[in-house]
Order: sequence, then C-alpha cells, then structure tokens
Amino acid sequence: MSLPQLPLQGLGPDLPFGPIEAAGILDAAEQAGFQLVVVDLGTQLEDGHRHLIGQADVVLGVVTPRVEALPDVLRITSYVRALGAGRKLGLVANEASDEGSLRTLADGEQVPIVVTLPRLGAFDAAGDRGVPAWTDDPDAERVLRPLATAAWPLFPVVPSASDLRFHGVVSTVRRLLRARGGRS
Repeated sequence: MSLPQLPLQGLGPDLPFGPIEAAGILDAAEQAGFQLVVVDLGTQLEDGHRHLIGQADVVLGVVTPRVEALPDVLRITSYVRALGAGRKLGLVANEASDEGSLRTLADGEQVPIVVTLPRLGAFDAAGDRGVPAWTDDPDAERVLRPLATAAWPLFPVVPSASDLRFHGVVSTVRRLLRARGGRS
C-alpha cells in the first residue's frame, strides 16, 4: 500500500497520520487475512510512519546507486537507527548496473545491500499501464524474487507465479479431501 507522499494531503490538515491510524491499517490488514503488508512511506515521516517502522519485521530503503542519491543512504540509515530499528534495515539498489560507491557507503554504515535490481523496460511499461511487471515479463519475476524473499524471509525461495497457482489448486484439493474424510 502506498501512503500519500505528504500524509496530510490524504487525511486532511486536521487529521495527522498518527499511531492510531497506523495501527488501524495493520489491524484491517490482519482481519482481512493478510500476512504481509508492504508500505511505501515516502519522504515526509509522521508519528504513524514511525509506528509502522517500529512494527515492521523488515525495513528496506530503496536507493539508486548514483552519486546524488548517496545522501539518501545516510538519511535513511540515521532515521531508522534513531527509531531503534537499525537491525531491521537493508538497502535495495534500484536501477543498478553497478553499485559503485553505494557498496562502499553501505559497508561504511554497516547496512547490507540485500538486493540489486537492474533497470528493466518491463518496469516502465508496467508502470505506464498500472499493472504488475511480472504479469507480462518472466525476467521481471526472476529479478523481483530476491526482493520478495528479502521482504518476506519466511520463504527461502519464493515460488514463481505458476508454482503458486498450482500449489493453491493442490492445497484446495487436499483441504476438500480432508473435509470429506478422504486421504490427501
């Protein structure tokens, strides 16, 4: 889910984005059966954002490995550490062909680069159409698997979309057989 870049734009000036609103988002996701919530926090952080970071199992800072983006590494790192969540932090090198000085800076800050995402035309095309990139391009799915694993470490290997569909069918059949007293 994406929160407004400036949360006040989405909630109105009289309704700041605080811990109660953040907890409401997490409670609603849990009640709906979600086990993974991904939140794009943007750059303007309020108390609600701090609450989400505190509740997160993993915090990924997405940075581009260009010289002008290197201060973002320091900003993200110092902010997350100030919240006491530094051990949760990992970096994603986005649109990278070479991590260059990003690797050196990340090492100096003792923050791992957990994933390096190359630039793919499929991401731009999918963004223009408003669809997930992996639905049209198998390379996008392959590239995004390490990111999915970093975000949800419960799966050491994230299955492909076709594996998930097949697994869903098999689990449904097994569940139905058990309900009828059959064998799985």
